[in-house]
Amino acid sequence: MRRRPRRAVAGTLFNVGDTGSSMYILLLGKLVGFTRDGAEVKVLEPGTVFGELAALRLNKERTLTIKARCVAVVYTVRTEPPSVSSCDSNSAETRP
Repeated sequence: MRRRPRRAVAGTLFNVGDTGSSMYILLLGKLVGFTRDGAEVKVLEPGTVFGELAALRLNKERTLTIKARCVAVVYTVRTEPPSVSSCDSNSAETRP
């Protein structure tokens, strides 16, 4: 996993149905989760981890729209598929 810097969110972080590959940790502020029809279903407080389904590749489409209730700061953790060229042919993982 590659970590990205913190960033401030003042509006919509992502929308339901968006394709994603990152998960987030809410550091400051409050975020709100909305369903496709606009119903508010979740309030996220500092320390909450969210977006893990996309990061773990269990569901690439976002299941909620996440918006900031006030200015919020999130830490983004982005996952990337392993590179074949990064494998060492002598490592235990590549030996039969």
